[in-house]
Amino acid sequence: RHGGANIKVQEMFDCIKANVGNRKDDGALTDMKLLHYIDADTDNPVYASDSDGVLFNADGTVLVQAPTRFETYVVPEGVTEIGAYAFSGSTKLQAVYFPNEGVTTIGCNAFAGCIRLDNVILPDGLTRIEMNVFNRCSALVEVTIPASVPEIRDSAFHECRALKDV
Repeated sequence: RHGGANIKVQEMFDCIKANVGNRKDDGALTDMKLLHYIDADTDNPVYASDSDGVLFNADGTVLVQAPTRFETYVVPEGVTEIGAYAFSGSTKLQAVYFPNEGVTTIGCNAFAGCIRLDNVILPDGLTRIEMNVFNRCSALVEVTIPASVPEIRDSAFHECRALKDV
C-alpha cells in the first residue's frame, strides 16, 4: 500500500497499475522517476485513467497525476484543476499546453522540479497561483499570467533562476 493505493509494478513494461482507493493523497505518486503509466481499475468509483496513462478523478475534471515520461503535455478539455504535485519531478517535461478556458486551479507544487519546462502560458480563468507551483523550474524563462489571477502565493517561482519575463 502506498498512499491509499495498491500499486503493482510491472518492471518489464515500466508500468505501474494503480487500483487507487477512496482517499486522495496529493503527491502520493510524485517523484517516481520510472512512473510511465497509471492504470486505474475501471471499477474504481473515485479515479480514472486515460489512454496516455494519466490519472484523473472519476469525472475527469481534476488531473491528479501524470507519468514522468512526457516531454510535452496537452491538458484535455474539461479539466478544471491540475492537482497538487501532478507533474512534480517530471524532469523531461518541456512544455504544457492548457485549453483556452476551463482550468481555474493549479495546485501547490504542481510543476515543482520540472527542470526543462521553459515557457508557460497560463489559461484565462485561472484564479490563483498556489505555493511552489513552479518551484525549482530552473529552465523557466517566461510565464504569461492572465488578468483573471489576483493572487500569487508564496514561493510560486522559487529558484526559477532563468525567469526573465512574467
